[in-house]
Amino acid sequence: MKVVGFNTKEGLHLGVVEGQEVIDLQTVDASAPNDLGEWLRRDNGDLTSLKALAQRARFNARRPLGGLDYTLPVARPGKIICLVPDVSGVVHSKCGHACEPLSDIS
Repeated sequence: MKVVGFNTKEGLHLGVVEGQEVIDLQTVDASAPNDLGEWLRRDNGDLTSLKALAQRARFNARRPLGGLDYTLPVARPGKIICLVPDVSGVVHSKCGHACEPLSDIS
């Protein structure tokens, strides 16, 4: 299941991609969260209820993929964690010095 965020004149919406269309979850149920992070928090990472809501969609909740103003599906992430491999000894192309290994970064 592919989940996308997009802007409408009513504000941020969340949708599920189905073929060449997006099922607008806020059109199906106006009280549905418009942030994937909220769905994940509310149901402990289980997206069964999101999928069930998408399956109840009628024709008026479907939008073409083309022309949507896409946004991030998680509008307010709590933390962003990035992990990189050990790059010690690799010379950075822009500054010309060796990159610091992850273990040396605090």
